[in-house]
Amino acid sequence: MKIILAERKKTQYVISITFDSDRVVRFAAKELSSYLEKMSDAEFSVSENAKGRTIELVSGGNAKMDSFEIQVSDDGIKIHGANSRSVLYGVYDFLEKIGCNFVEPGKEIVPKSSRLIVDSMKCKSTAAFALRNIFRIQIMPSKTEKYEGLEPSLHLPQIDWMAKRKLNHYVFY
Repeated sequence: MKIILAERKKTQYVISITFDSDRVVRFAAKELSSYLEKMSDAEFSVSENAKGRTIELVSGGNAKMDSFEIQVSDDGIKIHGANSRSVLYGVYDFLEKIGCNFVEPGKEIVPKSSRLIVDSMKCKSTAAFALRNIFRIQIMPSKTEKYEGLEPSLHLPQIDWMAKRKLNHYVFY
């Protein structure tokens, strides 16, 4: 079974979040909306407790281990996470399953199509390790020169990409 998410720059689907969704789930909804629009040129709105054809994002609470489940069926799309970060990971995993590729910080492949079709699926993912790191070493040229290693522009692309790769800890020194 396949569902048509968008066709000819239009969609009947709404991204649904709960009224008490935290900022991470709300960010996940915005990311999903943005990438689906890039893929199809259709506008995917985000709504609280939407009815009808929905892409439902739900956080299960504050579980310590990241895990999520993606279901695509006639009933719609459900991305349920054990915690809000897991919902974000589920969104990025779903986008990869429908063709996006997050290659490296600042480089991604987002396919475009006038008809966005998704195969039915049911998959679960649980992190193998609680801590999944990237270590970044900044070498200071001298003790007297201005240290620019704390500039956000050096770190934000890396942190953004880390979420897309389901990494959860960033250390730099």
